[in-house]
Amino acid sequence: MGSEQGHRTCGTAAEELWSWVERAPAGGALALASPGRLADLGIGLPELVESIRDAVLFLDRDGVLRYWNCGAEAMFGYRRDEVLGRHFNFLVPADLRGWELEELRRACTAEGGIANHTTRRVRKDGSELWVSLQRSVFPDADGAEMGIVVTMRDITQQRERERELERSRSLALVGELSAKVAHEVKNPLAGIYAALQVLEGQLDPSDPRREIFDSIGDEVMRLNELTQELLRFARPPEPHLELLDLSAFLVDLVGDLQNLQMVTPSQIDLGALEPDLLVPFDRTLTGAVFENLILNAVEATAGKGPIRIRSRRHKDSIAIDVEDQGPGIPRDERERIFEPFYTTKSRGTGLGLAVAKKNIEAQGGNIRVRGHSGRGAALRVELPLR
Repeated sequence: MGSEQGHRTCGTAAEELWSWVERAPAGGALALASPGRLADLGIGLPELVESIRDAVLFLDRDGVLRYWNCGAEAMFGYRRDEVLGRHFNFLVPADLRGWELEELRRACTAEGGIANHTTRRVRKDGSELWVSLQRSVFPDADGAEMGIVVTMRDITQQRERERELERSRSLALVGELSAKVAHEVKNPLAGIYAALQVLEGQLDPSDPRREIFDSIGDEVMRLNELTQELLRFARPPEPHLELLDLSAFLVDLVGDLQNLQMVTPSQIDLGALEPDLLVPFDRTLTGAVFENLILNAVEATAGKGPIRIRSRRHKDSIAIDVEDQGPGIPRDERERIFEPFYTTKSRGTGLGLAVAKKNIEAQGGNIRVRGHSGRGAALRVELPLR
């Protein structure tokens, strides 16, 4: 809390804690919490604790919250008058309330505390955050447990950075392997297809075996497309950025898809696309991305549409949403759909969106999922204005 009133409130909370400790049985514990050197410096322990940005909590032996500092208010969104006197388990996700709390209690009893325990906790708005948690037994003058001091540091962003780094490493390994596989497969496939063409050419036009050769040829071409996708994923070209009108580019792209009869005019709604969206982007890479998103949306809606393409201006970027009215993307699949080889299609390569993500990130942008399962899907492409 940044206001003067907020600091007074949190300071009062700390003073009430020490007052509660002083009144507790087996007095003398207050002396343990009042180092003389702080007083010599003119610093009170309550003010010191309130200056800490981490969440600091004090639980009595029954797990009831007796202290809640300003850091806890900022981290979890609860005022102290909303939490003091409540059992602390409302901060713990339901799936952790049994085994984790028992493990923490056991560790505190056996070792006097626990440090750097990574876990999840719940904010007032229902969202979860990752925390590094420490627990220490607070003794009275006779050494008996009076309660537990808990500190928590929000490491949610750190966890996300670690996940992104691990993802980048994994994708680099997958890309290296993909390049090797594609290189080894590409030339033999070309030889097989050429041999098929020669053998089929020796057959009489009415020979029923031609159908078999055609079927084999189709499968060879499908494998060839897979190798091309592998190479595009493993070795995306360097982007050549041009300052162009992105809205006009998308209108032309949709027109080309209509000319190729890949979409119909009634399927695509460009009404919410603003004109004159001057953005630096690569024609080839960006065209491949939006073609993939549009055709995926057409397939998801079984060709019925409508598929809406909208633009949104931000301070430093332009966002383009491709929205459909299909079955949507389940929440647990929203990150996975950008993983290489992950697909829900019976004949998909699982590389289309992985390549799209690489193409957009190579231009300094981002692509992510929006929308809710059962209400259609929306994928957002963001490109920087600089």
